Amino acid sequence: MAASPAVMRMLASRVSWRTAPPWAYHCQEKYGYVWVALEDPLAPIPDFPEERSGRHRRILQFYELWKTSPVRMMENSFDNSHFSFVHKANFGLFNQPKPAPYEFRDTDYGFEAETLVPIRNPEESFRITGTREPITHRHLVNRYYLPFSRRFGCHYPASGIDHVIYNCATPIDDGRMMLAQWLYRSDSEADCSTEELIAWDKAITIEDRDILEATDPDACIDTRRRVEFHMSSDKPGLVIRQKLLALLQAHGEEEVHG
Repeated sequence: MAASPAVMRMLASRVSWRTAPPWAYHCQEKYGYVWVALEDPLAPIPDFPEERSGRHRRILQFYELWKTSPVRMMENSFDNSHFSFVHKANFGLFNQPKPAPYEFRDTDYGFEAETLVPIRNPEESFRITGTREPITHRHLVNRYYLPFSRRFGCHYPASGIDHVIYNCATPIDDGRMMLAQWLYRSDSEADCSTEELIAWDKAITIEDRDILEATDPDACIDTRRRVEFHMSSDKPGLVIRQKLLALLQAHGEEEVHG
């Protein structure tokens, strides 16, 4: 899907200027990034409570160009069925491929999806998870923010550690996007260093990027066209598409596809 005016008005991007530009946009610094609205924004910058909790440290992890679309990236991030296969080299349980179901809650910004997911816990992730159990769990309270932001709200019950990731995916054109990712951790630098946390999440995002860059970035938003077929674990991606389509239609726009 090409980025429409309605979508662009909701987008945020990290930018930097060597010289003052000859034009002006709405601009605000928050969460260590500069957020820009190219026109009057349709919604405020999302509220991320970890920023003000007093319990979490913020770690800026990645700002990268990906050769895929924000829709593909967003739906993948909520897909519990890919863990056992795409991430089998680190935390995925290859012999337990059945995806954990979500409990969905609709919100004014998108939706919230909660679940409990068993994961493999190899020695190299002991300091990430805070436990030495070979199999542990992630309690996930994930959130989707229209149009292309998300929260990976991971809590490790065995250790009490929060590992909360936020992503913003900003389209460049029909086949490329910029991905910003930052992390909130509830432990200390001595417990698990910034370098360890970046390296762990980097390996996971590379696996995701390799898969997503092999797919067609022109994701079908209006599923009535039946271009793609889905299974039950695809519900988050279908809800994302429904909400994007409703946003377009609310502003007199329609999907433009290849």
